Amino acid sequence: MKPGTGATAWKMYCGRNVGKMPGSDGRCGPTNGPQCRDCRPFIVNKAGDLATTGGYFNKKYDGSLQYYCGKNVG
Repeated sequence: MKPGTGATAWKMYCGRNVGKMPGSDGRCGPTNGPQCRDCRPFIVNKAGDLATTGGYFNKKYDGSLQYYCGKNVG
């Protein structure tokens, strides 16, 4: 997986051929089209670390997910 660039720098892309997707050449990538379904749970956090959802909704219960990088922060 590799991060996107510019406005998509926080998204991750695998680059594999995933078949036809709207607005895409069939590959998951920032220059080829949208993220594939497998890459959507992954992001790059502000520190530049790969993060994914912990599966827990935030305390506001607004439906958004919290992301975790798994890094030991003390």
